Amino acid sequence: MNLVKELSRLSRRAKAKPGNVKTELIEIGNRLGGSAPHFLPSFYEQAGRMFLEHRNTAHASMMFTKAREAEREHALVVDPVQQRDVYVEFSLAGALNAKHLSSHANCC
Repeated sequence: MNLVKELSRLSRRAKAKPGNVKTELIEIGNRLGGSAPHFLPSFYEQAGRMFLEHRNTAHASMMFTKAREAEREHALVVDPVQQRDVYVEFSLAGALNAKHLSSHANCC
């Protein structure tokens, strides 16, 4: 699976068809979770950035949430500095709500 090529294709469609793109991203994530779950957080964060480029904070937030769910579901080791940076990035873009932030504050 060529994720870079696939993300590039989906990025071009993200503004016009965000719901369809979100569905495709989740399908790719499901496949990736079966073979390389350690890539899921980065994959979903990049997918969120794709939506941020189009100012779609709702879908970016969904992708951010999928990244955090993958970390928990697969018991992945999390780099606290990198995770903090991602929280700041998505927060400053307006993609995180109080629930996201309080969850992060409670765990870290």
